[in-house]
Amino acid sequence: MDIRTLVIYSELDRYLAHVTAADSAVALEGKTPTKTYLRGDLIIATAKSQNVEAIIPGYRFLSENANFAVQCEASGICSIGPIQEQIRQIGLKLIAYEAAAVADLLLLPHSGLPLINDGVYLERSFDDARHIEVQIFGDGHGHVIALNERDCSLQRRNQKLVEKTPPPNISDDVRARLRDAAVRLGTLLSLHYRLRIHLLMEQLRDHHPVNGILELAPGVRSLQI
Repeated sequence: MDIRTLVIYSELDRYLAHVTAADSAVALEGKTPTKTYLRGDLIIATAKSQNVEAIIPGYRFLSENANFAVQCEASGICSIGPIQEQIRQIGLKLIAYEAAAVADLLLLPHSGLPLINDGVYLERSFDDARHIEVQIFGDGHGHVIALNERDCSLQRRNQKLVEKTPPPNISDDVRARLRDAAVRLGTLLSLHYRLRIHLLMEQLRDHHPVNGILELAPGVRSLQI
């Protein structure tokens, strides 16, 4: 593609693979994330000083920070990630619930109101369920596609160990319905970028309750800003 890459790094990350593989690299002063990778102003200033045209936020850190997306736009730098409107829209799970309901997804019974703060709410618990994910991509103009769904049920301490596609023991009809539901939601949101939809499926049931956990999927994990 004839695109030159530049990465930033903290002192502790000096010898990581992405730093040595990039065309050029710029060190940020500091060793902690709060002094380096979470400093949106510092990252923008570094990008402008190096005539950077686009930033890939990667994952974690500022990848789902709406203010950073706004900073990039105001600085004339393209942020290759979710736009700030959708970060705000999907970041609050109860708002995501509302969008999923409008898209006619079957949701788990939940409290409907936050408890203590906006990030805490109650929903029905499943003793025996499968964790299925669907990845969707959108161009921001109403065109949304779904990639094959995958079974992520095998976990340890809430961390996925194995992801398998296609999910075993799920009929083609149910799989198609999962993808259709995901595309409906992405279309409703005018999705720009990528979204990972987490679903819970009760064992031995031929329907797909959705747990309403919608996450802005991280960018290409082999690249970092």
